[in-house]
Amino acid sequence: MKTKRFLSALLVLILLFALAPGAPVQAADSSWSAVYKRFVMEREYLSTDIKLNYYTDAYSEPSFSLYDVGGDGTPELLIRNGGPSASLAQIYLFSVYNGHASWRGKMGYNPYYYAGAAYRGLFCNVGEGTSFTTVYYDLPEGVLLDNAVRTAAMQADGGQLSTQMTYDRELYAWATKGVPNYLHFYTYDQIAAMGWDGFVCAALWDSAGQELGNAVEMSESQQYEANVFLSNFSEQRTFEGNPEFDVSDARYTIVNKLVEFAYLYCTINDYSSLGTARDDEDYYITLSLDRVSKVCSRFFGFTINDADAALYEPYEAAHYRAFYDGGTFYHTASYGEAYNRFSVVRRMEDLGDGTYRMLFDIYRLDIAEYRKTDGVGASFYAMTAAAARADTARLTWEASGAAVVKPYSYNGRSTYQLVRYTVFRDEPLPAPIKDSGERTVEYKVYSTQFGPEELSLNALAGLDNHNLALLCAMLSEASYDTTGGELLDLYSQMFPEESWDKEFDYKGEDFCYGAALGRMRIGGEDVNVLFVTIKGSKLPAIWEYAADLVDFTGDYRDYKVFATISSFGNSVRTGVNKLLARHSDVETMPLKVVFTGHSLGGAAANLLAAQVTMQSREDEQWKTMTSKENVYCYTFGALDCIDVFAGASGGRVVKFPIGDGFENIHNIYNIYDDFGPYRFALLQSRKFSVCGKFGHIDLFRMKYKKDGNHAM
Repeated sequence: MKTKRFLSALLVLILLFALAPGAPVQAADSSWSAVYKRFVMEREYLSTDIKLNYYTDAYSEPSFSLYDVGGDGTPELLIRNGGPSASLAQIYLFSVYNGHASWRGKMGYNPYYYAGAAYRGLFCNVGEGTSFTTVYYDLPEGVLLDNAVRTAAMQADGGQLSTQMTYDRELYAWATKGVPNYLHFYTYDQIAAMGWDGFVCAALWDSAGQELGNAVEMSESQQYEANVFLSNFSEQRTFEGNPEFDVSDARYTIVNKLVEFAYLYCTINDYSSLGTARDDEDYYITLSLDRVSKVCSRFFGFTINDADAALYEPYEAAHYRAFYDGGTFYHTASYGEAYNRFSVVRRMEDLGDGTYRMLFDIYRLDIAEYRKTDGVGASFYAMTAAAARADTARLTWEASGAAVVKPYSYNGRSTYQLVRYTVFRDEPLPAPIKDSGERTVEYKVYSTQFGPEELSLNALAGLDNHNLALLCAMLSEASYDTTGGELLDLYSQMFPEESWDKEFDYKGEDFCYGAALGRMRIGGEDVNVLFVTIKGSKLPAIWEYAADLVDFTGDYRDYKVFATISSFGNSVRTGVNKLLARHSDVETMPLKVVFTGHSLGGAAANLLAAQVTMQSREDEQWKTMTSKENVYCYTFGALDCIDVFAGASGGRVVKFPIGDGFENIHNIYNIYDDFGPYRFALLQSRKFSVCGKFGHIDLFRMKYKKDGNHAM
């Protein structure tokens, strides 16, 4: 009996110990957010029982999103596999089942939905080239079903032939007339930077998960101050392109970035703190070490001294030269930029250590709206995330990002200082299979890949579009062959055989040009591409034409245009119109236009590009053919096309290059060019200024070795 009682007591003690608080056995969190977090952040998705193909290299990697495909209130996890082409790219769908992520099937790589539709599932366009099938995916009872909705094919006139495949007429109507909302996908590193809760809110646009983490409900004033603070970074892009900007490493590792930030900050917000200087070769914008240190103190919480500045690395790049000397930083400058980007904070989270994480979006303000107030107005800085997302008429979403900040009082105003900052675009679509129009274009010692990728880039991409800029330089140099043969050879390399036409005028030594119009495959559709290359003038002829730049023939938008440039431009325009008139499809098929030229030819190209840019907005015929985003212009060592001091003659006085509205026009100069904006001071006052042209100025520095100081 005693033995039985002893065993019973021992059993009770064992049970009490097993059930006592602090027992080591604990059930894992089975909420959908916790399940997906483990699955993604611990990389469980790479070791599922289902054999799935993931691609990871320098150009692609898996990315993730959330969407409630089944409409049951619990979102599904979508993983884009990182496939490098449309044929290899897929999306894998997972849902929560018994506390685990369970595979449900796969779908096309670029899913979208229609807001307000009765159909809660996702649509995908499956196919390549000019035809595709729209498929609708739904998840009833946990089973992924696909429904072919329609087939579509692009027509020669630019239209689209759509054939209904589903019996559901309302579903077909949404697929043909609705406005699609594409899902945002984020890589592993991006999610780590945002924090998991930030990713949940980003993927679901705050429709779910707002309760996650320690989200801070921002007042109107907090929203405004947060937007303004982060806009100081997004408006100038200095820290974009780095995986992450960490202030704790900044002082000693990226002094150049800090100086660049301070320089652009003062350019935009405190121009009076900048100075000017020049030597025998260059013209500089200057900024004192003291001012740089104060900017760093304001935004990052530390100052820099002369010892820190000694770490500044002088460099020469395509745009400008920069160096530090005796307490002053020197930059050769470019002008005409529009700083029309700003940030809107979508979510603020209290990290519990005196810092906050901000999840934000970067928007680009329409340039016409930007010009109204010569900047981003206070009403935009006051925007909430919902208001910014809804304002599609004036705002274009460009990127998302995450920042860690700490509160800071500056001049009695509650604001922030930066701790960490990272920006990322929405994960790009897998690279499309390259269209047959791509070519390797060769000229002398130069070679460049040219084709759909270059002309798919927005014209405002500027000098980031290196291949197109290099191609234009090749065309401009080839134009100096007085027979036109070298230019003709380059055009023949660019266009497929039998698919292009030309209009050349090479009857004399000068005032020559060559235009080519042909078809290319860009973005899966046929488009017309017009190249206009205008020959310039070399020494000593350039002196003769420069001397002629004293008369002007009248106004272009209240600017006085030099007679020589105007006459030359009109001659080129007449030839281009003849070429376009021979091809009726230019009014029914998308048209991209590229202008280029050197010296005198650059001035004519600048004027023509400005005219076509405005006509693409205002002229009914040109509006049907092209748009500003499809007009490209790269000039090299261009003379002025308008008189900067025409006020006495009733024209507008030009103090800066006319950049607003002409961001697609790039005027590229070598600092050493005798006819560039910073040489021959006696001539600068009239026709070799930095101001007398449309677009903005891009400077580079390379000493001439032959052919005089104005050669291509």
